[in-house]
Amino acid sequence: MIYQLTVIAKSEIRSKLALLFGNDCTLISKKPGFYRTLRWDAMFNIKTRFLPQLKTIRSHIKMRDLSDLDNSPEIEEEEDSSVLLSIGDLMSGLLMLFALLFITVQIQLSEKVKLLDQKILQVEKLRQELQQYQKAFEALPEIIVNTLEGKIGGKDIFTVDPITGDVSIRDRILFDNNSSVLKPEGKKFLQAFIPLYSQVIFANKELEDQIARVVVEGHTSSAGSEQRNLELSLRRALAVSNYMFSKEVNFPQKAKLQQKVLVSGRGELDGDRTRDVAVDRKVVFRFQFRRENLNANVDLNRPLPSKN
Repeated sequence: MIYQLTVIAKSEIRSKLALLFGNDCTLISKKPGFYRTLRWDAMFNIKTRFLPQLKTIRSHIKMRDLSDLDNSPEIEEEEDSSVLLSIGDLMSGLLMLFALLFITVQIQLSEKVKLLDQKILQVEKLRQELQQYQKAFEALPEIIVNTLEGKIGGKDIFTVDPITGDVSIRDRILFDNNSSVLKPEGKKFLQAFIPLYSQVIFANKELEDQIARVVVEGHTSSAGSEQRNLELSLRRALAVSNYMFSKEVNFPQKAKLQQKVLVSGRGELDGDRTRDVAVDRKVVFRFQFRRENLNANVDLNRPLPSKN
């Protein structure tokens, strides 16, 4: 029984190998070396039947490799072109960025130029106004002299500073020695002087606007103590100011002038501190301007710098 199964199994193996390798593979089931014969015949059959196919497959593989080598330059060209496109896109982006920055800077510069033009126009307008004011102020002392002289006395009573227009009134017409009470002659002088002086101030609207204060200053000589002279000068300035706005003095610009008047006592500070000089005893009417540089030597005719 076992022998028959073995023969049947070997016959099936032989038929399977015959289908695979043909009838060249000889199987002798009952002889020793059966499997060795099967092994060598199978290897011979594989070598003779499949070797040409293996060679064909190998040749196809080699051709495939060669075709890949032939196509490698094209691949490299495609890679190079993609790299160039990426660089081109980057350069285009940078160019657009710089263009936007340039446009932004140009817009900002144009706005700055407009602001500069406006400032130049403002400065030019201000310079023209200052020129007009300067002309008015330069003519002010002469106007005051022409208004006062011949109407209220001469230089023995008052003097006008040719540069500032300050009016200095000698104390002898206003007060007795060491006194702060106005004399009748002093009152009469003020009744004539104040309306004319206020007329000079308020006749010119530009001049009126630029005069911030009309300072009434009392001055003394160096005779006596410094503290006493300071108090005396202040009392004399107050006496003049109070009389100016009393009922005894009438003029159209009285209310306007009262808003501008400032009283000050200088004592002997502006006089000769070494000796007693009569001309140091006085009451001074002085202007204070809103624009301090109008009293300075400013060259208003100097051209403005160019916008370029």
